[in-house]
Amino acid sequence: MKWIFLDFGSYEIKALRCAIDGQRIVVEDAAKFESRPEYFEGLNLPTQPAWNAVSVGLSELGWSMDDQAAVATNLPGSYLESRYLQFPFVSEKKIEKVLPLEVESTLPFDLEEVILKSKILKGDAIKKNPKHALVLALTYRRELVKRYEQALRNFQLSPPPISIDILSLTSLRQGVGAFPVVGFLHIGHQKTEWILIQRSGDLLGLRTFWWGASQMQDALRQALEVDEARARQLFVEEASFNVSTDSQAVHIRMTDALEDSLTEFMNEFRQSLKALEQAGIDYPRPLPIFLLGRASRVPGLATRIEERFKSEYDLSVTEYPWMQLEKQVPGLSSLDDSMAFVPCLAQALSQTRIHRSKILNFSESSFQFQQNIKKIRAQSISILKKLAILMLIPAIYMILSFVYHKKEYTSLNDQLQNLLKRNQLEFDANMPPSDILKRLREELIGFRRKADQLKEDDTSPLLILTDLSRAIPESLKVDIRDFNVTDTKVFVKALTDSDASREKIIEATQRVFNGLKSGATEACSDYDGCRSFSLEFDRPEQGVR
Repeated sequence: MKWIFLDFGSYEIKALRCAIDGQRIVVEDAAKFESRPEYFEGLNLPTQPAWNAVSVGLSELGWSMDDQAAVATNLPGSYLESRYLQFPFVSEKKIEKVLPLEVESTLPFDLEEVILKSKILKGDAIKKNPKHALVLALTYRRELVKRYEQALRNFQLSPPPISIDILSLTSLRQGVGAFPVVGFLHIGHQKTEWILIQRSGDLLGLRTFWWGASQMQDALRQALEVDEARARQLFVEEASFNVSTDSQAVHIRMTDALEDSLTEFMNEFRQSLKALEQAGIDYPRPLPIFLLGRASRVPGLATRIEERFKSEYDLSVTEYPWMQLEKQVPGLSSLDDSMAFVPCLAQALSQTRIHRSKILNFSESSFQFQQNIKKIRAQSISILKKLAILMLIPAIYMILSFVYHKKEYTSLNDQLQNLLKRNQLEFDANMPPSDILKRLREELIGFRRKADQLKEDDTSPLLILTDLSRAIPESLKVDIRDFNVTDTKVFVKALTDSDASREKIIEATQRVFNGLKSGATEACSDYDGCRSFSLEFDRPEQGVR
């Protein structure tokens, strides 16, 4: 499958075109676009002009001509909220019930306004306590996710799953050794991303720092009293943390300026390490940390960071073995300045089989349809319960009718009627036992037929509904209210948000199922633009799915 991965950087906007097949990635091409201040708002959130610039850039390159290529990007990690919660029990079901309430009390938003993901932390670097559970909860504002999905729909009908840029860095673990616990520091232009993970790729901690190459360049500009362009040139060509008594005075001044800037970052980084330790993280000694990004190649930077924390945390800081990753990913080494595409490559690696299950997905568009499927499955379980009761009632009634005499008949009959009513099977109080048995047999046959429909064969209602879900694009809002299946037909009643959406749903369904007939459209009041409509199509024959 063809992919185009985007990285909205404050210095450059980058695009990476890849082909991904299972576990194999081939880098085909890469591009950079100019980044401007008006392209961002808030905490580096792309504005519409940024999306427009990317669209024009891809068109000029001819990349947008490939309508089979998926265009993907990640949400900025600066809006990701993380919380560590301790529970005096380890039951996952109990944690799942109480977690939303515990998280909501710590957030500046209502829980309905965010997408919540959580992970019970276990294994390496977690302080062992068999009676307590440590949970990492992550939340992201639902409104921002919807804005990203809407922007990506300008490139394709249904956008791919969306994650967070900092979370994708976990996929870079395949380029380093099999350490039980490893950390990555990705130093960008305006921000630095810190992530701590286990060997399996499970997340332990993360944070975004507003410090990077831009802050170091600004320190050089002020110390040497030069303009921004000259400061940038000096940073790229001459910046170094390695000086001696024989060094020129200008180089010593440059190093002192870089040291001051680095100290500001190190103070915040130290606070973050302590906060993780207080939350329940037990750092291994030494703790391997790999530096990423063009700014990480400043001579002596890794040594300075390691020296600052040697006595406290015994950090082992080195540059990321980028050449090892270039050997694993064909085409990566052919790029000019390939390390500039770290965020794009991390996204690409996240789409492979080995990493996909470890990257948390914050997509929102398919939420409502998944809720409807859960509802229908719950109704199916209810049908099975009623079927079990129907199979038992006739046998119980026949045995009791032979044992008890007529004086007890009335009492038994009342009990039976109450039992039937509780299971939505009402009979006339004066109905003869023979008629009740006849009616029960009819109900039993009916429920057996429904139970047969629930079997996991090629034409079961659940699999038909699954095919219908896959056929309808995730970008369309659809709320199924009624779903009935006979031996030959399938009847669906649903709601959507516009007549245009209804037509697209009909077109998508028609491509999968034969004999489609659509009913009249009616207005409804469930939400703005609500439209109610019905569909009827042929039930697939056995083996024809």
